[in-house]
Amino acid sequence: MNKQWYYVENGDKRGPFSINELKGKIEKDSLLWCEGMKDWEKAEQIAEFQSFFEVMPPPVCLNL
Repeated sequence: MNKQWYYVENGDKRGPFSINELKGKIEKDSLLWCEGMKDWEKAEQIAEFQSFFEVMPPPVCLNL
């Protein structure tokens, strides 16, 4: 079963969205909630969303 997520934007609840639909819409400090959660949590604190905010360095070029 796919979770349906809600997030807060400018004080308003938005959703429901699938996790894939939220990519590019939320920031680390965006508040998210889905059924089964006790309260709203920041996106960076939710395991499913941590990969959204990982910084990937470019490949190493040894031919400088």
